[in-house]
Amino acid sequence: MQPRSRGEREAMRVLLATRQDAVHASMAAVNQLKTLIVSAPDAFRAGLRRLSRPQQITRCVGLRA
Repeated sequence: MQPRSRGEREAMRVLLATRQDAVHASMAAVNQLKTLIVSAPDAFRAGLRRLSRPQQITRCVGLRA
């Protein structure tokens, strides 16, 4: 019987921590988008409200100031 490899365990820990950070960052970005949509002018908000989240993101990516 071989002892567990510390390197593999550490690699898995780093992978899981990185994934958790990515999930939190994604949730934060979605929450910011929702906040911006809620505070947008009525005409603009109405156009975005009926779209799905991926469609909202695609639409907002194309916006320019």
